[in-house]
Amino acid sequence: MSLTFSLPFFSLLLLFASSTTTAQPYNATDHFFLDCGSPSSDTINDRTWDGDENSKFVPSNITTTSFSSKPEYPDSSVDQTPYSTARIFNTSSFTYTFPVSEGPKFLRLYFYPAIYDGRNPDQFYFSVSSNGYSLLTNFSAFLASSYLAQIRKHAGFSASPSFVKEFIIYVKDTQSLTVTFTPFPNSYAFINGIEIVSMPENLYFNNSKNRKFVGITTGPDITSDKALENIYRLKMGGRSIPATKDTTGMYRSWDTDDIYIYGGSTGLKPVYQKPITYTTETPNYTAPEEVYQNQRSMGKLSDTYNLTWILPVDSGFFYSLRLHFCNIIPQYNKSGQVLFKIFINNQTADEEVDLLRLTQGSGYPLYKDYIVFVNRPDDSRGKQDLPVVIPGLPKEQVSLAEWGKYSHRKGTMSKIIDPRLTGVIAPECLKQFGEVAVSCLKEHGIERPTMEEVVWGLEFALNLQEGAEKTVGEPMFENQEPPFLMEGETTTTTTTDDDVFTGSSGIRYGTSSISSSNDGFKSETVFSEILKPAGR
Repeated sequence: MSLTFSLPFFSLLLLFASSTTTAQPYNATDHFFLDCGSPSSDTINDRTWDGDENSKFVPSNITTTSFSSKPEYPDSSVDQTPYSTARIFNTSSFTYTFPVSEGPKFLRLYFYPAIYDGRNPDQFYFSVSSNGYSLLTNFSAFLASSYLAQIRKHAGFSASPSFVKEFIIYVKDTQSLTVTFTPFPNSYAFINGIEIVSMPENLYFNNSKNRKFVGITTGPDITSDKALENIYRLKMGGRSIPATKDTTGMYRSWDTDDIYIYGGSTGLKPVYQKPITYTTETPNYTAPEEVYQNQRSMGKLSDTYNLTWILPVDSGFFYSLRLHFCNIIPQYNKSGQVLFKIFINNQTADEEVDLLRLTQGSGYPLYKDYIVFVNRPDDSRGKQDLPVVIPGLPKEQVSLAEWGKYSHRKGTMSKIIDPRLTGVIAPECLKQFGEVAVSCLKEHGIERPTMEEVVWGLEFALNLQEGAEKTVGEPMFENQEPPFLMEGETTTTTTTDDDVFTGSSGIRYGTSSISSSNDGFKSETVFSEILKPAGR
């Protein structure tokens, strides 16, 4: 997940439940909608977008430091406003200045990478800052759009080339919010639209009463000296909520979680037809009723699978996750009937959540906040998947990787393999596969095997299988489950995951660490095959 804390990336608003009705919206004290590159105003869905060409928010040298342009080949899937025009910055920094009241603000930047004035979309690289916070650095809207489209298409959803980057800036006594675009050398910057909307003081900031750290003992607090970026805001079950349908008055869009739900079992999606009863702890601007009126539920089969969401994020940052809950199943009406655990990034976030003990009953919403740090793999920046899991399975089975390591330690890998391999794969081969797999899951890259070592390990596993198949002795029948530990081999208890690839080092130096009392199989024969120079 993400957040440095010169630029705290902000919450994965992972919505887990829902609602709909007559909640009074928050009345924003500040709201600006700027259609960049446009000479006129346009009202869309009760929002008036003002053109920036003669705007009081732009610098006086607007004509010498920028120019307006239209996409040469507009995509029909892209909204006309604010994406039909853009302001292009080609020489130096350009700053918009908005007079606002003190307090937290949503800052939304609208991008549609296209061909502008003969310039291809991959020619635009720039940085964006606001009130001293660096929001985007060496940013390519073209690459960002391509990446977002890839995620949606992979999940079977259509993708538009336009997108919005959303930040939260706490404006202090300066009472102005600046947005500065700086093109990189020999490059250009552009923007299609800018939106600024105020929010309640404690919606995200200075609201750490119930925030929990996951996998870390301490971490950053979300205070007014932090700038935040929204990465995901998801509604569980049902359709997405566009910004124009957000009944809280803050124009927040809520994407469907169908794009990120993982696995074949995705739960039930009940809908609550009654109004949501908001509380002092969860006021009506926390999330729209439709969010709390829909949910994913594990139903009566909750002990047979997990609900898991996988969310790609940048590594090397802190992330805040807000999970929204609301019991909307009337037959569940007392403590102990809705119990579950929460795992984030393969770590326990909450050992037990008793939803009806935490609320007054059906239709009462609440939310829980968590902060997690996503490590950089091999001390480098990169994308990682952040899994959020509501498990129905035992803890060790929540993550496939953890389940595999657990089974390897316990000597029960034969119980988790594809049933079609039972009685077919040799115990020696299965064990070697397990050792290779677990060694690749070590936390630090320097401890993981090289690709050459992995190939060696897999070659060895194959030869173990071939050697076992040539064995003269008692055959393995199809309905016979092979024991994980070979006859004559002593059982050892591995106390940590760092002890698992011991057989590999023996292989690299030409001696086998595997012993067997089966005279039909000899490790020396296997090595004579491995050491042949011919590849497979």
